[in-house]
Amino acid sequence: MRNRLWIGFAVLLYILTRCYLFIQTDTKAPQSGDAGHYYIIAQNLASHNSYADSPIKNQTNLDLVDSSPTASATWRPPLWPFVLSVWMELTTDPYWHMILKLTFEGLLLVFFYLMLQSIEATNMVFGVVLCLLAIEPHYMKYGMTFLSENLTAFLLVLLTGSFLYSVMAHSRRAAWCVAMFGGLAVMSHPVVLPYVLLGGYRDWE
Repeated sequence: MRNRLWIGFAVLLYILTRCYLFIQTDTKAPQSGDAGHYYIIAQNLASHNSYADSPIKNQTNLDLVDSSPTASATWRPPLWPFVLSVWMELTTDPYWHMILKLTFEGLLLVFFYLMLQSIEATNMVFGVVLCLLAIEPHYMKYGMTFLSENLTAFLLVLLTGSFLYSVMAHSRRAAWCVAMFGGLAVMSHPVVLPYVLLGGYRDWE
């Protein structure tokens, strides 16, 4: 009973903080900085299947712009622009892009919860992780932007869960999950590469 109350509190805290941040945030297409660069690349992917950072002149009709792949776009790792471009196939409204982003994070949390259940971890473990994600200042800040940090954080959580399960259960399937989540994390944010290599080396020893 205590575990259920704990996880219920964690879920409620996470939902309330996200709702508050969403209401307080002026959601619009970013025009500059890292978020703007990611957003433009995603727009080019959605409209022309081109990994480019050519500016989009019309936010409501992306087909009006002709773009070719650009070298400067390759400074950004591909996973987050690709995910964002899939959402842009559904709608060009950044307001709905943010809603889809929050929904996507929720689905990843459900997946993480199921992963913990598979290794018979207590609900308190999930509750602690969820509370930290709900109140951690940087995670809250980046949660309302079109940056890759939140996606990378979730992939690292999934990578860690897969690693622990592979070590505890000696599961080859989990070892493949370590490789998959590790590769996705690197494609989301290459700075995590040393952590991924260390975990992969330990897992395959």
